[in-house]
Amino acid sequence: MDFLKCQVLEDLLPTGFPFGYLILIRGDLGMGKTLLVKLLARSVLSYYPLIYVSFDDNPESVVNDLKDFSNRLFIIDGFSLSDQRRVKASNVIDMITELDPGQLISKVTQAVYSRSARGL
Repeated sequence: MDFLKCQVLEDLLPTGFPFGYLILIRGDLGMGKTLLVKLLARSVLSYYPLIYVSFDDNPESVVNDLKDFSNRLFIIDGFSLSDQRRVKASNVIDMITELDPGQLISKVTQAVYSRSARGL
């Protein structure tokens, strides 16, 4: 089994996260969830393509924070759902157009297979 090591969590998970598992990151506003996700994304992007589904962050901000890995970063934009202007940022490969879990699952599945991503 392959594991993803993340330096920031090394003390808690010395072996790392197993690939293929779903991990829920939750906490109160301002606790650092987005920062942790971006650190995990950096760990994946160091080796593999990554699909980043963005609901809380403007895709441009995600691209800026992970610009060193832009050739392996693919974004599904859910942040601009209610914005009719929808300016497409670089690295955005698809957009969520309605609050429908089926649409999200379909878009993620298609993106993971078409981009050979190991992280989501």
